[in-house]
Amino acid sequence: MAIVCFLEAGCASTGLILPEGPSRPFVDYQGRFNQATDPCQRVRTMQVAMRVNAESRQTTFRGEVLGALSRPASLRLVGVAPFGLPGFILVAKLDDAAVLVLPREKRVVTATAVEDLLSMVVGVSLSTEDLLAVLTGCVVPAPEPQQAKIYENGWIGVTVDPESTVYLQTVDNVPVIVAGRRPGLTAWYSDHVRGLPRRIDLRARDGSGRTSSLAVTLSQLSVNIDLQPEVFSAETPDDYVYMTLEEFQSEGETLGNNGLLVPPQ
Repeated sequence: MAIVCFLEAGCASTGLILPEGPSRPFVDYQGRFNQATDPCQRVRTMQVAMRVNAESRQTTFRGEVLGALSRPASLRLVGVAPFGLPGFILVAKLDDAAVLVLPREKRVVTATAVEDLLSMVVGVSLSTEDLLAVLTGCVVPAPEPQQAKIYENGWIGVTVDPESTVYLQTVDNVPVIVAGRRPGLTAWYSDHVRGLPRRIDLRARDGSGRTSSLAVTLSQLSVNIDLQPEVFSAETPDDYVYMTLEEFQSEGETLGNNGLLVPPQ
């Protein structure tokens, strides 16, 4: 039993590090922070194609995903196949259970929290609001600068909540967010276009110390377009079998090797 995704060459970037060592307080950060975060804080909706490489304890994923996200807390992700039915359809809406549709298996897996389904598919546990913030470079949904320090490499680390920091760098004379750290997750950003990153590298660690990585390359990006409510719903035929995430996992099911998701070694 498996979700289907299709292999491609390449893997997540390696050698990504955050600045450490000597630093000093940086007082004049507010203007740079506002300029760097303005593009991501303006994003209300996003429609995008994503080339994804994910490695976790549960699975290794390589393939293309079409995504739509909208504030507050609406999400649609579709695992694209070169032929036939999609590998998966993941939808979530505010106050509704998250749903993972497996068209090739004629199954529907439901979960109270979208974080649980995202973790199973790509190894990173994030809410819809958090996923939108991470993909657009804001790191957290509503970053509020509190203090900053500058490192020897010129990066400016701005504390945006008691447990999260964004890192700014000037690229082509424009300050942009190049990395961020939040509980259990570190992000690196590159290939910015009009202030929004097109490449995101994530490293996650869960409460048990298990690690996962996720590299996402964005294309066909449209922001602040109207997305109808039905985008975030999934219609399923009558012969599909519904089960909870717990039932799916209790049967020993994994998102294993059926072309799109590759089981870990």
